[in-house]
Amino acid sequence: MGGEVEVEVRFLPAFGAATLEAAWERAGGRVVASAAGLRLSVDAPAEWVVDAGGAHARFTVTPGPPTAVVLSGAEEPVGPAEALRLLDATLMHWGSVAARMRTGAVAEGLLGRVLGPAGGEDAVVRAGLTICALRQSAGGHGIVAAPTTSLPQWHGSALTWDYRYSWPRDTALAGLALLRLGLVEEASALGDFCGEACRGGAAPALLRVDGTATPPETTLDHLAGHGGARPVRVGNGAAGQAQLDVIGEVLDLAHALHRAGALPESLRDAVPALAEATRVRWLTPDHGIWEIRGDPRMYTHSQVMAWTGLRRAASLARRGAVAGDADAWERTAERIRASVLVDELERPRRYLPFDLADGGYGEDAALAVAPLVGFLGPKDPVAIGTLQAIVGRLGVSGLVERHSSVLDGSIPPPCAPFIFATLWLAAALERCGRSGRRYARAALNERGFGGLLGEVALPKNGPMGNYPQVQSHASVILTALPVRRPRRRRR
Repeated sequence: MGGEVEVEVRFLPAFGAATLEAAWERAGGRVVASAAGLRLSVDAPAEWVVDAGGAHARFTVTPGPPTAVVLSGAEEPVGPAEALRLLDATLMHWGSVAARMRTGAVAEGLLGRVLGPAGGEDAVVRAGLTICALRQSAGGHGIVAAPTTSLPQWHGSALTWDYRYSWPRDTALAGLALLRLGLVEEASALGDFCGEACRGGAAPALLRVDGTATPPETTLDHLAGHGGARPVRVGNGAAGQAQLDVIGEVLDLAHALHRAGALPESLRDAVPALAEATRVRWLTPDHGIWEIRGDPRMYTHSQVMAWTGLRRAASLARRGAVAGDADAWERTAERIRASVLVDELERPRRYLPFDLADGGYGEDAALAVAPLVGFLGPKDPVAIGTLQAIVGRLGVSGLVERHSSVLDGSIPPPCAPFIFATLWLAAALERCGRSGRRYARAALNERGFGGLLGEVALPKNGPMGNYPQVQSHASVILTALPVRRPRRRRR
């Protein structure tokens, strides 16, 4: 290739959420902005001009030696040679991570059939790399749900949440996904984070990636978000919610890590207290996986995951991996299952689909997980009825909305369909002998640049919501590499 390209670089960091004025320093091809003890620099092959609009530099790229523009916190300038060295080291690192992934089963699975063997493997590898990139490798081992805040779940809506924290639920799901890929060390580190977070039977909804408490939710009213959406938020009010399903997901990860010979001590120690907390709290209403604000309810998905957690904990106790009363945990698990398998009039469900919560409230896409965790068998009429209800009442052009739109007679703001729920439905349909191709294809069609997925998407409009989102990418892997569970006995 030949020719020249004119390049303009603009640098305007917004310290203190755009409330602090930066101090500027210039030295040749380097400009430094600092405020409140933070310091950012940009190195470029040009002189910088600083004005009210920030710092600007212009230069021409010509054929020949490489040109580098480097944003960093480095004290000394970073030139092209050092930039290339760092780039090579980065590519080598991520290449080695990808090479360790076990993807051989993708070709014959759902994603291999939808995207072709090569396309399915590429989707899984990119999902695995994204999950690893969202991890904090030191100082807590947490994983951010997404590295962004306030990207709306609907154009211009107020559904703008801060996802720059670690949800133990998402962390556990990511750990299961990495285990399926053979990245045992990385999965065990996520298990360690969950164990530290859940000491003494606590099950916080979310934490900072270093394991400390999140800030209170506040709004930055002087800022507008993507597409003008408001409010822009810092912190997440869900941190104060009770979410019973979190314990089930963490115990599910503990069980899987033990089977892989990689259960960290912190999580091993947390299992008995978590199981006891579930045994005591399962009749207490919570806010559920969808973090619905307002009064807590008895969410069916929370009950399904409470059952899952107690079953996994009992299995660990019977294998001698943890201390605890396996019989008591199993008895409570069966009580939970029996309570879920009757309707609001205490009649056996038989063919009736599960509802969002005790008392009805319609469908819940998260309940596609019931046959995936073994709560229902693949031929159980309730499983089939639940999946059919999700398809018929929550499906939108192959994607799936989260739950019925009416709660307590009120209609919440519109929200785009969820990617991870769509993939759970695809996997559950396959598990129950149906085809999940339409839903897997629709979800993967919403990948953005680099194969990244958001939390939600409108059909054929690409990713929306906070982005990239760890649950979406973990669900790609779990859908591509399912675990075949033994069939449950018929009721």
